[in-house]
Amino acid sequence: MNELIYDQVNILGIFILTGMCIGLLFDFFRIQRKVFKTYDFITYIQDILFWIFSGILLIIVTMKYTNGEIRIYMISGMILGIIIYLRLISKYVIKLNTIILKAIIKFIKFLLFPLKKICEILKKSWKKNNNMV
Repeated sequence: MNELIYDQVNILGIFILTGMCIGLLFDFFRIQRKVFKTYDFITYIQDILFWIFSGILLIIVTMKYTNGEIRIYMISGMILGIIIYLRLISKYVIKLNTIILKAIIKFIKFLLFPLKKICEILKKSWKKNNNMV
């Protein structure tokens, strides 16, 4: 009997962690929307991808740890994990990753600045040469 309870507590913990992973996956898409301006169509695609990835994760975890059996405490654990993640961790993950992505974008723009200037100069000279003809 104690072994059964121990197994169920372990499975509950696994589904709490799974819920937290789903929350992190949700934040991944939220961070992209914050850093990059996305069209509605792209947002719809991202939403579909979120649900597909979440579903695949749930199927894998359920099959691996419970042989496909679903219990109410597992669903409750997953919901609890999502709530814990979104309430306690999410805002820090979003802030940190948004700062990191914006810094990477600035760095890439800095690296590409000389190339951009060269292209502008070539474009201007191309227009001058075409106007002379």
